[in-house]
Amino acid sequence: MSKSNVLIAGAGIAGPVLAFWLSRAGMRSVVVERAPGLRTAGQTIDIRGVGFEVVRRMGLEELIRSRTTREQGIAIVDASNRKRAEFPVSLPGGGQGFTSDIEIVRGELVKILYESTCNSNNVEYVFEDYITSIKDHGDRVEVGFAKGSVREFDLVVAADGMHSKTRRLVFDGQSSLRPLGQHVCYFTIPYHESDGTWARWYNAPGGRTILLRPDNLGTTRALLAITSNSSEAYEKLDVKAQKEAIHKIFADAGWEASRVLSAMDAASDFYLQEIAQIKMEHWSKGRVALLGDAGYCPSPISGMGTSLAIVGSYILAGELARCKNHQDAFASYESLIRPYVDKAQKLPPGAPQIANPQTQFGISPKPPEALGRITIYIRKPSPDDDDDRKPPLRVYIPAARYYARRFPLKGPFLNFMLSTPIFANRATQETIIYSPSRVYILPALTDGRGKLYSIARLIATGYASFTAEEMHSSKSIDVNTYFQSSAVTGARVPKIDTQRGGFSSGLRVNVDSFGIYGDEDMNDDSDEYYEEDNDKNNKHHHTYDKPRHRNSKDDSSETTITSTKKTTSVSTATKKSVPHYDHAGVNFTLILEYIFPYPQSKKPVIGINGTSPGPLIDVFENDTVIIRVINRLDVPTAIHWHGVRQIGTPDMDGAVGLSQCAIPPGHEMIYKFQATPAGSTWYHGHLLEQLTDGLFGPLIIRRRPESYSDLYQSEQILTIADWYNIPAHTGLVPYHYSPTNPFGLPPPPDAIVVNGSFTQSLVIPANGSEVIRFRVICATAFSMFTISIDGLRLYIIEVDTTTTIPYAVDSFTVNVAQRVSFYVNLTELDPTYNSSGTPSVYIRIQANEAVYAQDVPHFIPPYENRCYPYPTFFTSLYLAVLSLDSTNSAPTYAASSATPILSNVSPPLDTNILDARPLIRNADGIPDSTHYCYIEVTFGADSDGYGVAFVNNVTYSSDANYMHMRDDPPAGFTSDLYEPLVFQMVRKAGQLAIPSPLLQAGNDLPVIQSDQNGHYLIPYQAVVDILINNTAGGEHPFHLHGHNFWIVSSSDYPEAEKLYAGDYIQRDTVSVPAGGWAKIRFVADNPGAWFFHCHIEWHMADGLAVAIIVAPEQLLTNGYNIPQSGQKQCEALQRFNTTYDPVLPSN
Repeated sequence: MSKSNVLIAGAGIAGPVLAFWLSRAGMRSVVVERAPGLRTAGQTIDIRGVGFEVVRRMGLEELIRSRTTREQGIAIVDASNRKRAEFPVSLPGGGQGFTSDIEIVRGELVKILYESTCNSNNVEYVFEDYITSIKDHGDRVEVGFAKGSVREFDLVVAADGMHSKTRRLVFDGQSSLRPLGQHVCYFTIPYHESDGTWARWYNAPGGRTILLRPDNLGTTRALLAITSNSSEAYEKLDVKAQKEAIHKIFADAGWEASRVLSAMDAASDFYLQEIAQIKMEHWSKGRVALLGDAGYCPSPISGMGTSLAIVGSYILAGELARCKNHQDAFASYESLIRPYVDKAQKLPPGAPQIANPQTQFGISPKPPEALGRITIYIRKPSPDDDDDRKPPLRVYIPAARYYARRFPLKGPFLNFMLSTPIFANRATQETIIYSPSRVYILPALTDGRGKLYSIARLIATGYASFTAEEMHSSKSIDVNTYFQSSAVTGARVPKIDTQRGGFSSGLRVNVDSFGIYGDEDMNDDSDEYYEEDNDKNNKHHHTYDKPRHRNSKDDSSETTITSTKKTTSVSTATKKSVPHYDHAGVNFTLILEYIFPYPQSKKPVIGINGTSPGPLIDVFENDTVIIRVINRLDVPTAIHWHGVRQIGTPDMDGAVGLSQCAIPPGHEMIYKFQATPAGSTWYHGHLLEQLTDGLFGPLIIRRRPESYSDLYQSEQILTIADWYNIPAHTGLVPYHYSPTNPFGLPPPPDAIVVNGSFTQSLVIPANGSEVIRFRVICATAFSMFTISIDGLRLYIIEVDTTTTIPYAVDSFTVNVAQRVSFYVNLTELDPTYNSSGTPSVYIRIQANEAVYAQDVPHFIPPYENRCYPYPTFFTSLYLAVLSLDSTNSAPTYAASSATPILSNVSPPLDTNILDARPLIRNADGIPDSTHYCYIEVTFGADSDGYGVAFVNNVTYSSDANYMHMRDDPPAGFTSDLYEPLVFQMVRKAGQLAIPSPLLQAGNDLPVIQSDQNGHYLIPYQAVVDILINNTAGGEHPFHLHGHNFWIVSSSDYPEAEKLYAGDYIQRDTVSVPAGGWAKIRFVADNPGAWFFHCHIEWHMADGLAVAIIVAPEQLLTNGYNIPQSGQKQCEALQRFNTTYDPVLPSN
């Protein structure tokens, strides 16, 4: 439609952006504006997410940044102008708060957009006129204007705001304006020095809000908001009456109300509006389309109105340029922008009322029930840290006691001792102690150097106690016995923060520094934070007797669930599978080469035997598997067999730098290992983000007989993956690892693919089966999902490689690298669907959008380059079709219809994953732990400003690491391109320079130590508890190579440790909650070098990993020798690298 003539109603933001891109595509546009000139008044607005990316593509980024308000953030203040909370421009982790880094006065942005288009030969502006009539003749549109002229256009686009008169002419009665119970007036007032560079937000009782935002023009933008359930139509009053009403409402509001009201009287740009949203089923009719607020106003509360207008304009123009007719263009425009709109219009629960409270209680939490003190004994660190310590320092700590139901602080909080009720507030370092009906808050302690410490952390490390005699805390703490009602007084005693709750500052103590073991201060990588083991009968055994089935009537004997059918129909839903015949030695050949499976995309995909995902490898438990991998790529490669124990074969794990050297191009490698444990798993590339580019496939290890095989007639495999429009290493790495991305935000995917198919193109036939087993494999690089099937309950029977007692759920969550098996019974289909006669139902695979740091994925269609990758725009909901009959037809109901709530169903698996019980358990329970290891996950910038990850303050760095992003690590025992760790374990056994486990003060268990390179040495047969403390804002799926582990508890379910003692669920990948923790236990019975890492591809690349070195001497005792084939492969890789110049991201 390159010759189209388009009329645009509205010269605000959406109209000029649309005109800009239409002009780029060779189309002519006329922009008509009711006002006599540009509307240069208005408040500050911001540009976020892909809205910013569109501005960048317009070439306007530098100009817009030069005119921003430079607002530093927003502060919540009280009537005395004291700050109660601050929200800076950039929040930790790189997200955006109330203030975007591009905050600009609306009129300034309007000028920039107008100036970018007004001189174009393809753009005409008409001011002081508007549309009065529209007649759609099918092949053209006849438009009448207020000044009497009549003109014809190919298309009309209404971009004239929330109260669009153009929309009323065409869509009369079809729009839905949804008031949100708030009226807001805007105007400009003179700047005062108290305005500073921060926006200030003040709440007064009665749902009244005053917001003052200094601009870059020497004035201050004022906003007065009224939130109530009143039906008062202030917007229908004239300006004089509106101002009088505002005066009356805010007269006693306090703070700077009198100043603001006085300035309002003289303001010529005063404007009042009702806050509402526009929701419509369709945004086009015939040759007329709606754009921005005219079609989908999200309200100012969302903060997304400007970005929606910009992105919508870009997409609409791009589709008009791409499609041959307006019908296809409008349909595609709606399909592409709808997910973005739905997300923007999804306001927080209770908004806007929750941000504009009606009462003083809503503005300020009630004071504590009681103020008192608790005596804490603190050990001053001695210079040499010997045992001749001075008597502990007694400190009276002020304590605030709250009723539990009125506790003002919001978690999650950090728990250093998992069985105790003592927690730390990560932000303020306050200590929170729970009792059955009360909650106590203790302030942070400040040492002589001004550093804050939580008392919870000091207790955990043995530096503080409730008694003078015992310098470590007991599990059974009754804080009520330590609380005294007499308050602590003095000039240095912190005050209660009546607005936020808790204390306003820390308490200074007479200690120069809480150094730990010679450290200057308390570092976050300390290994001392542990859970005490008070079980004096701990035998430290880990011998496993013959397992029993839980369904057995006699616990002393084994009962097996046998199959009543001799054959099972298995449909893998992958393109093809590799058959095998000889169970003594099962042979496969995998050829790796680039393929182009999607005609719409020019992106090369790493294919395995010509497909991606690769072919199904289907074997039986304890089979000897022999796999020949031929590398026909132009870069080295390796394949990891996820979840396979590799007992006795530590060099077959496929982890480059730990178990092998990479396979050079033109070479091949024979992998030979025992197929154990049984279960649903997968294989994937373990080098250079090759998983992201298609190097993965399903691996099923079957039991003899398979549990529950008598319950289902067929099975399906769903292998879920992220799709990126451009290659990972050459295209995405420079974006991810650069100074412009200091927080290391991972690039969000462009689409979801399942079994190689994009949404709504995958059909799963029932083929006459009443009961179907599904094996879900989350083979993504970044995304996690919630899985459900319309009208059916899901019976979980396997997590990773652990068979469970059937566990009925409506839905469950699966994180990166995890697997879940379930079956559905089609005879249980909800009557709502049976009565509709639908031939099929939807399988819903819903991505968790919270993991994506940006509003929508970064890579939107680059229309300006005339390149249209497939798919075009991210949709977080993937829909597959489960065909109930033989027609394979789509469901007859709308995909937007919600699944009916099923009755008598347990909570979703993602809520309490630990509630899933293993089918087979050890008769003697789980072995007691003999060692302890603390893992703390943090993110930050390295010395060059690049975002990296840290485990106990160490970034796992190696030239053999995923992205080859950093310099070589220090010399010594470390993963290396040409000598993997497992080879060094044999050659340097006993000389690895890794500290042995250390029994530290206050610890009942030896603590696993590490060297400076992130290697942890673990004795043979040690039973290790690992506490993973995730300080980051997102969930992290941690995978341990070479072992399975028990999930003991997590911050989401701490009571699981006691509730399921001795019967924990076992997995190989655990999802550690955002800002929380997980505790796992494993037996180090498999000598070798094993990765323990976050399985998000981008985080592994950032160095979020450690190497677990298990029993080097035992490896020799077991008769392991460095294979000659492995050494030759390392030599071949070295020869290849002398002639190969890889494409690396620029530093």
